[in-house]
Amino acid sequence: EEERTALRQIARETGSSFARVAQCERQLQRVIREALEGDPEFAALRESARRRREGIDAPIDRALERELARLSGEAFVRALRSSDHRQRVELLDLLLSVSGTGLERAIRAGVATLPGHLRERLFQEAGRRGVLRSIGSAHRSQTKRRETPG
Repeated sequence: EEERTALRQIARETGSSFARVAQCERQLQRVIREALEGDPEFAALRESARRRREGIDAPIDRALERELARLSGEAFVRALRSSDHRQRVELLDLLLSVSGTGLERAIRAGVATLPGHLRERLFQEAGRRGVLRSIGSAHRSQTKRRETPG
C-alpha cells in the first residue's frame, strides 16, 4: 500500500494518471532487470545479501570482493571469446587503458610462462603482421646472443 501511495503522489505531482505512472514504473523495472540479469557481480551481491542477516546493508568483505573480481574476470574472458576480431581489439585496448601497470605485470608473467617455442611463435607472428616490430627484432637479437657461443 505504501508503494501505491508513492505512485499516487508522483501522479499528483507530475499531473499524470496513476495508470501512466504505474506503466512507467513497470517499464523502468523491466529495463533495470534486463540490465542486471546478466551481471554476474549483481547476482553474487544479491545472493550474499540473502544469506546475511544485514541483507543489502552487509559490508563487502575480502572473500566477497575476491569472488566479485573472479566473476568479472570470467565474464570478460567470455566476452573476449564470443567477440569478433575488431571487438576483441577494442576490449583489450580498453582493458590496457584502464588497468595501468597491473595488466602489464600480468602480461609479462603470462608471456614468461609460455614455453620457449610458443614465445618465439608469438614474436615471429607479431613480426610477420608488422606489429611489435621493434620488440620482435629485439627478441630475435637477444635469442641470437644467447645461442652464439661467446
